[in-house]
Amino acid sequence: MKRFVILKHDPGHQLHRINRTHFDWMFELDGVLRTFSTDPIVFNHQEKDIEVSATELPPHRIQYLNIRGSIGRGLGIVTEIASGFYWTRTISPHLFSVDIDGHQEKSVFCARCTFQCLETQFDTTKHTCWKLKIESTQNESLNRPIT
Repeated sequence: MKRFVILKHDPGHQLHRINRTHFDWMFELDGVLRTFSTDPIVFNHQEKDIEVSATELPPHRIQYLNIRGSIGRGLGIVTEIASGFYWTRTISPHLFSVDIDGHQEKSVFCARCTFQCLETQFDTTKHTCWKLKIESTQNESLNRPIT
């Protein structure tokens, strides 16, 4: 099983790529964390089909699975929104789709998260624009293999 974490990131004075509070969606993959950034959202596992814009960021250090509080170096503060395990559905250059089983404070939830590439920006940071679709799978019986 691979781990994921969703962190609320309140940026510090040294974080130049974004200066507002956002969520970092991080997925353990090949020794690093594949990371996407979104505006803060409220995810209620009873809702279906939430869509939000996302930006793919460079891979982050695996240590972010456990970092909470100050990141250091003036980069800000992170607070856990949710964490748990995920199962890969699709990985391609333009699609990253996973099923997640996680916990959020005292509740447990299951969801399908699909990041779909919309366009690539070729600037100095080479961030990519994506759409994130979140579908609750709380009421589905998902028999997932342990990988």
